[in-house]
Amino acid sequence: MRGIDNLTCYRLHPENFESYVDYSGCVNSLNMNHPQTLKLIMDSLRYWANEMHVNDFRFDLASALGREQNVMDRHSAFFDIFHQDPVLSTVKLLAESWDLGEERYQIGNFPILSVVRV
Repeated sequence: MRGIDNLTCYRLHPENFESYVDYSGCVNSLNMNHPQTLKLIMDSLRYWANEMHVNDFRFDLASALGREQNVMDRHSAFFDIFHQDPVLSTVKLLAESWDLGEERYQIGNFPILSVVRV
């Protein structure tokens, strides 16, 4: 995605748009606050669920998915959209509950997106 639209796709330092915010240790983090970035992510997940019949997704450093204004928010746009989506709300989301941001460990701070019935 680099080179497509840096301001839309990536979290950049507010004082220096050439410097990336890094919650992952991989130099950059997606801009989960931008509607177009969220749409791209949700469209991709929906494709894998519908076309490839993937029934669960595991995210490393998943706290970064819920970071809004640098703080993990269990009610973030990503989790809200995921929960409301008719396709994605039926798949499992497995989350590694930490990242490199403030308050790194988020065990117990993720929303319950669906109930597994046995």
